[in-house]
Amino acid sequence: MRAAIAALFVAIGVLATPAAAQQRGTTAEAQAMAEAAAAFLVANGPEVAYPAFNDGAEWHDRDLYVFVIADGGVNLAHGANHDLIGTNIIDLVDRNGVYLVREFLEVRTEGWVDYVYTDPLTGLDEPKSSYVIRIGGLVVGVGAYLVAERASLDEALVMAEAAADLLATAGPDAAFAAFDTDPVWRDRDLYVFALRVADGMTVAHGADAARIGTIQDLVDRNGVYFIRAFIAVETAGWVAYVFTNPVTGVDEAKQSYIVRVGDYVVGVGAYTP
Repeated sequence: MRAAIAALFVAIGVLATPAAAQQRGTTAEAQAMAEAAAAFLVANGPEVAYPAFNDGAEWHDRDLYVFVIADGGVNLAHGANHDLIGTNIIDLVDRNGVYLVREFLEVRTEGWVDYVYTDPLTGLDEPKSSYVIRIGGLVVGVGAYLVAERASLDEALVMAEAAADLLATAGPDAAFAAFDTDPVWRDRDLYVFALRVADGMTVAHGADAARIGTIQDLVDRNGVYFIRAFIAVETAGWVAYVFTNPVTGVDEAKQSYIVRVGDYVVGVGAYTP
């Protein structure tokens, strides 16, 4: 059954494609660019290297770019935000309390630093890992954003309908277990959830197991009681609300396609930031 479902998703394009992945740099590519930038800086000096890192096309690749920071926290070069150049960013902290610049400067030779930062492609705060290399009294780094391409509304609808079919054919026990644990029901920021219509209890949730077995009358920041809206769906339809994206950790606009199957509703939502 799992192979059949996976084959269906590939056929309709629900699973991430190589073309989508190519829109972002990988951690391996970030490390390679950082190593190349460090070698370029050593060979050519800051007078040549910094302007190249800031504006040279060869040092910009999709969401990859070079930054250079001196001990003490002054930003010497930045390929994505020229406003930072010449400023002291030692106290820059991400939403999780990570003082990322301080962590960069703690690198003694080279290594990875994980944090959250604004993605130049989306304008959103995204998880990021930067490879940082020390050169004397400064560090040079390049980071990759650890977020896959967002799924579409059409892909959410197809996965919701496939989930409803599984629930109808396999029954609640098998279907809910699959939604919770089988990776075929997770794709980028898509996952399946299911609720009991009688009381709104969450009976399956592919992104947050702690919700399973709970009854929550949830309301988003715009005053939308979206659980009530889910269980009010009589056949199938869309519900719009705001919810936390499990990939980014940020509250984002979301639309979920809900399908009624007997005593339950199943849904899959796409984030639309």
